Order: sequence, then structure tokens, then C-alpha cells
Amino acid sequence: MSNRRNEIIVGIVVLSAIALLIAALLWFNRIDVGRNNYLVKIAFEDAGGMRSGDPVTVSGFSKGKVKDIVLNKAKPGIIATLMLDSDVELKKDAQFWLTDASLMGDKQISIYSGTSDQPYDISQIHDGFRNPGLMETMVKMGYLANEAAQLIGKMKNDLATPENIKNISST
Repeated sequence: MSNRRNEIIVGIVVLSAIALLIAALLWFNRIDVGRNNYLVKIAFEDAGGMRSGDPVTVSGFSKGKVKDIVLNKAKPGIIATLMLDSDVELKKDAQFWLTDASLMGDKQISIYSGTSDQPYDISQIHDGFRNPGLMETMVKMGYLANEAAQLIGKMKNDLATPENIKNISST
């Protein structure tokens, strides 16, 4: 009898551990069981580090995730498929922005749901916009600083000739 009882306890512990493992995997992969969702496709010129599973926010609240990212065959760029909660009501003038979610380069899509009286057409692929992040801005600032240094060097070589310095001194 004691041997049978130990087997039952071990079985319950093993089944509980398996259930806990499955729940943790679903949670880590951001899989929502039992939630009503719908899909929206948005075209971006550049993915900018976006990945499947990145959050989608509406007014700062997490209301979905990036389900899939594929290359756009119609024009350069990508098409992101977003899975949005069913309570998100998009209007015809809705806008989608790819933004930084953190300083570490994580991305998110921020949605402005719009104010139009007409509903959003989810059967169409709409264009999204991209906010350059902090790191991209810093890289561009580095390029600008390099170009400014080159421009100053050229001006120095062209304007600070011995003849020009002599003319300025005599003036």
C-alpha cells in the first residue's frame, strides 16, 4: 500500500512539473490562450531590429504583438503582421509607428487608433512610419560630425592660403 501511495505522489509531482513547464513556455513565448484577436498587416521601409513577439501598444497599453515579419515583394521593405486584441477599435486614419521600447534597442509598434468616423480596413496592407531610435540618431550625429570636420578642413585649405592671409592682413 505504501509503495502504491509513493507512485501516486510521484505521478502527481511529475504531472504538476510538466503543466508548470508548459505554462512557463506559453508565457515566455507570449502565447495568449483564449484571447480574441485579429490580424493587421503593416508595411515598413525597414524592420529596424523588429522581431516576432515584439509588443504592440495602443495609448501606452500592451494590446498585441508582432506575429510575423516577411519581406515585401511589392516594394522594398517588410510587412509586419500584428495580432491585436479584439477590443482595439481602429479608425480609417489610424497610424502605426515603429519605435524604441528601451535604450537597449528593443522595438515596439505604437498605434494611434484614429478619430475618423469610418472604420479601418483590415483587408488592406497599410503603411507604417518609423521613428529613428537613440542609437540610430547617435550614428547619424557621428556622420554629421565627420562631414562637418571635412567641410572645415576644405574651407581651411581653400580660404587660409598664404595669399589670402596676406590680403586680409593688408586690409
